[in-house]
Amino acid sequence: QAEDAKRIRLTDETYVRGDVQLKKLMGRDMYESEVSDTKIGGDLQLEENKSAIDVLDNMIKGNLQVYKNEEMVNVLMNMVRGDLQVFDNNALVNIENNKVKGNLQCKDNFPAPNVSGNMVYGDSEDQCAMY
Repeated sequence: QAEDAKRIRLTDETYVRGDVQLKKLMGRDMYESEVSDTKIGGDLQLEENKSAIDVLDNMIKGNLQVYKNEEMVNVLMNMVRGDLQVFDNNALVNIENNKVKGNLQCKDNFPAPNVSGNMVYGDSEDQCAMY
């Protein structure tokens, strides 16, 4: 768990056995934090961040949860074995070219997420339903 940090980078084939939580990150520049080319054995949670975050080309065995963020989040080219949930964000969330074994759920985001090119095996719901 990383909370109240300025920058987090998990890259280059990092393996985490359990959950990863990035909460209340406070970076000053765009794309200050990154999770890329990482294998996560549990959930990846991005919550209440005021720093932009890129989530690129990861294998996530659990859920990917994007909640109450204040800066842009890019969720691109990931394999998510659980649900991909995007709720209550006050900045753009780009959800593109992901493979989601569970549901793609988007609710109460402003603006609505940008969703394209995803393969979803479950349901696409609420703001992601038109995809």
